[in-house]
Amino acid sequence: MEKIVGVIGGMGPEATADFFIRFLKKEKVSRDQDHTHIIIDSNSKIPDRTAFIFGKGPDPLPKIVESAKRLENAGATVLVMTCNTAHYFYDQIVEHVSIPLLNMIEEVAMYIKKEGFKSAFILATDGTLKTKLYQNALKKYDISFSHPDAASQHDVMEGIYLIKAGKNEEGKQKLKRVYEKYVDDYECMILGCTEISIALKDLPKVVDPVDVIIEKLLEYNIEGGFRI
Repeated sequence: MEKIVGVIGGMGPEATADFFIRFLKKEKVSRDQDHTHIIIDSNSKIPDRTAFIFGKGPDPLPKIVESAKRLENAGATVLVMTCNTAHYFYDQIVEHVSIPLLNMIEEVAMYIKKEGFKSAFILATDGTLKTKLYQNALKKYDISFSHPDAASQHDVMEGIYLIKAGKNEEGKQKLKRVYEKYVDDYECMILGCTEISIALKDLPKVVDPVDVIIEKLLEYNIEGGFRI
């Protein structure tokens, strides 16, 4: 059976496109036909995840589940979700599909442990921090962690939404200032939002969940699942 990757996308659209291009560039191919079959459902109408977590917006879960089921029905054999905050709904999503959904948060924590890092700094949305997605995952591997103070976190959110609005350079500068404030105090920095990844992926000491999940997908084979 062919491996077909289904991408639950649109959160946000540019981050979804960035994931796709980076996946293609990571594959070792000599012709078009060697690339992985990928189906992308970039539904930008999925409600804001952080807004819902803070009680300020509609529940995004129904539309995320619709996307997952649509991809499975289209023939996907493994799913990936290109939004860190959306992993708050991971356990509920997998109840509605019969194919694997890669857990970006868990994969990042395992990667950091495998690399031997003892401390990590988390750059992420307010929603991801509030729900302790990365904090709980890192605790399981005895990795110490921290995240920005309130003023810096405000800048993180502004930077994320500037990139979502297409103001990439302005957003990048805001995010880079936060990165520079904290990077020397930790062994690695998690780019825990795909818009942050767009801005900071080429800087030193970063752990980019997009890269981690791409490498895991490239290891996947339909008969044996994920090689550990």
